Amino acid sequence: MIHWIILKPGQGFSINVRFFYNPKPCNVISKEPAGRYTLSNYGHEKNCTFTVIYPVNIKLLGMVVGTKLMPGVSRQMETENRILRECEKRGYRDWVEIKSGYPDSLDPTFMTSFWKLCGYALDPKNMNFPLPCGISSVRLVSSGVYVNSVEFDFENLADSEMTVYKPKMCPES
Repeated sequence: MIHWIILKPGQGFSINVRFFYNPKPCNVISKEPAGRYTLSNYGHEKNCTFTVIYPVNIKLLGMVVGTKLMPGVSRQMETENRILRECEKRGYRDWVEIKSGYPDSLDPTFMTSFWKLCGYALDPKNMNFPLPCGISSVRLVSSGVYVNSVEFDFENLADSEMTVYKPKMCPES
């Protein structure tokens, strides 16, 4: 959004806008209330965030975060092929953070963090995360030591779920 004040009638201004091709987007705001997305750090030290401006349910489809995936090896990671919670408290430097907050800000630092996950799972079962507070984010925190990736579906949170989760999870605005 551009705001400009024209001080004299007839005086104008011009704007030059250029869009750069970005084959590896890291921070994304979705205008869609449902879809599928994959966040990845591509092996770099950077934090990536996917934000949607609706209350949604996040369904985790697969993740490799904070571990090395080595094909053909039965024990592929330190965390024994599972997803761990509270990774930051356990000393891990890479994790996926699932957050929600009111539409005061799109900045995830002002949102409440409900889950911090790390580990390895290509087809996790029953990994659904309701986010009822208005703005919802999936944030990938990466140290650059690993190639981290998380794939998820997101869809509008049903009214029945809003009734259940909103009073428990969303602070009064």
